Amino acid sequence: MLKPDDVFRRFFCGLSRERQQKIEQIKPEAERARSLMAGMLLDYGLWRLCGLRERAVALAFGAQGKPYARDYPDIHFNLSHSGGYALAAFAPVPVGCDIQKKGETKREAQIAGRFFSEGEQRAMEAGAGFYQIWARKESYLKLSGEGMALDMRSFCVTDEACGCRADASAQSRAADGEWGRTVAAGKGAKPRGECDGSPDGPCRFSDMELPDYCLSVCYAGAEFSVTWQEVCPADFWDMDDAAQRPHTGGFEQNGGE
Repeated sequence: MLKPDDVFRRFFCGLSRERQQKIEQIKPEAERARSLMAGMLLDYGLWRLCGLRERAVALAFGAQGKPYARDYPDIHFNLSHSGGYALAAFAPVPVGCDIQKKGETKREAQIAGRFFSEGEQRAMEAGAGFYQIWARKESYLKLSGEGMALDMRSFCVTDEACGCRADASAQSRAADGEWGRTVAAGKGAKPRGECDGSPDGPCRFSDMELPDYCLSVCYAGAEFSVTWQEVCPADFWDMDDAAQRPHTGGFEQNGGE
């Protein structure tokens, strides 16, 4: 987590004024640092995949308030953070992501009874993890942009019959030791053109589990491979220098390492 003021300012100053203002509005120091990490991941992912910087990408907002890149309709992204981690997802199709720190509540059964569909409750009884189901549900809500306006029990993220499918081609990679920040990047799907970030077609999931966290990415449309990439502090420090070299990324060539 970024606590030293000089480090915070170093990365804070590299972001757009709009994102700086969003971070400045947050009072708790830890929450402000997590918001900064999410912004840094957005900046890194845009540069790594598309050769863009966050401060140069104008954002617009869909009918449900979900942000998207106004001038780049084939770039979709979503951000999340929890505990000491931040998560960003990038794809050429609408995408949502969520990260949940395990053990944040002691009322798992009560919450599941109130917010989980019957299929999800059966999955929990069969051994599915509460936090993985919750991360999936949140990632779906963030994909659609509907948030808590949608009845949480009205959809199921554990049953293919509901139109939600696990991504069988998902690939995962964990570095030695503890992960730092995480980026999920997709490649290989056909861009669907101008879009405000709402889902189109079946929704699919790619999940990642760390010792204390559950992560999920939800995307719409045809199945394609998902790559999980760890992003370490050194990647951020080196980004400005590396940005001076010719860019070779892009969704068609590179979906992450």
